[in-house]
Amino acid sequence: MNLALLADLWKRRDIILLIGVGILIAILLQQCNGNRNLRNKLDIKDQNIAALNDSVRVEKDKYDREVFVKKTLMASNKELQELNKDLADEVKTLKGKIIYLQSVVAEVEVDTQYVETTVSVYPGGKYSLDWALDTTYSPGNFRSFSGNSFFTWNKELGKPIAGVTRINEDKMGFSFTTGLREKDKALEIFITPKYPGMEITDIEGAIIDPQKSDVLKKMFPQKKWYIGPQMGIGLGGGYNVTGTPAFGPMIYLGVGIGYGVFRF
Repeated sequence: MNLALLADLWKRRDIILLIGVGILIAILLQQCNGNRNLRNKLDIKDQNIAALNDSVRVEKDKYDREVFVKKTLMASNKELQELNKDLADEVKTLKGKIIYLQSVVAEVEVDTQYVETTVSVYPGGKYSLDWALDTTYSPGNFRSFSGNSFFTWNKELGKPIAGVTRINEDKMGFSFTTGLREKDKALEIFITPKYPGMEITDIEGAIIDPQKSDVLKKMFPQKKWYIGPQMGIGLGGGYNVTGTPAFGPMIYLGVGIGYGVFRF
């Protein structure tokens, strides 16, 4: 390196210093972004570990109704195959980009009930006991059950001979409220049954790459305006550190308000 080049570099040592500072800031920002991504991955890992170790829990809501809750998984399609194969297989059967799915197992235990019966007489000495149960607990929650138990009367023995029972109607309607909630720094599935005696015995769920959803991106776009440290190259004029007027391409560093046209 000749002396003339060294002299030129020394004259523009302010630019060299700015370049060095810019490179240092870029490295620091990259490290901060890397640490943030690592923190996010650790948070998701903690969520999944908690979900795998969790079981269905029962709580009471403000109206003293039972609410069944369980933590949910957060994973990509590939990760879900390792975390919960059953849910992953369900995803394969569905069309479209799946953002969230859950599998629920429920049981209904009904107390002993009594229904009135009537007797119908048919030709040939045949009879039937007719019964029906039609109960509506609340809108969308009901049980309709009816049938006929046929028999004949044996005069010689003086007793009925049992026949078959025909079920004429067997309908059941039930509803529940379900969704996701944030509690204790974790995401949980909650289910509130509306049908009396319904118990949720198992819940499995997964959130799958919601940040990759084109619909969600459109509905909840990232903010364009932002404030923070900035570094770039542009045209400018002013005085350098030696007091000499300068104009041309410059590296600038600072804090300001910006507007992002493209994000990637």
